[in-house]
Amino acid sequence: MNFFSRKKPPAPAKSPSPSVADDADKTLREKLAWLERKEEYILKNIEVSLAEAKKKAILKDKQGALHALKQKKMLEGELSKLQEEKKTIQSQIPDLIGSTPMGSTGIEKRSLAQPDIKMDVEDKVIRFVRWQYQNNIKKL
Repeated sequence: MNFFSRKKPPAPAKSPSPSVADDADKTLREKLAWLERKEEYILKNIEVSLAEAKKKAILKDKQGALHALKQKKMLEGELSKLQEEKKTIQSQIPDLIGSTPMGSTGIEKRSLAQPDIKMDVEDKVIRFVRWQYQNNIKKL
């Protein structure tokens, strides 16, 4: 019995939260989209600096042309770093999808990760691998 305080209100019902893998998958895909936009931006800047270098070379501005070429080289280095990071993220997404439990959402996620593989072909491959695994166990 509470003589000195009010009755506590009931706790609100918790909504089902998405799994950690879903959150990580979403953030990786957002990061991948951001990297693609940044890659396009850097490619555009490379083209601009190359055009600037050509223009300054025609005008006999040697220092300006060299500066534009150095800027282009710096942007190409940044672009290569972005592409490496993009490859890393692209390799992490299928690993993350494979770590989730295989329910209906897992199958949907696998098809999103590798859209060129059809589900019936994938089922045949899985059955074949299981068959080979069972036959190899019998031989041992």
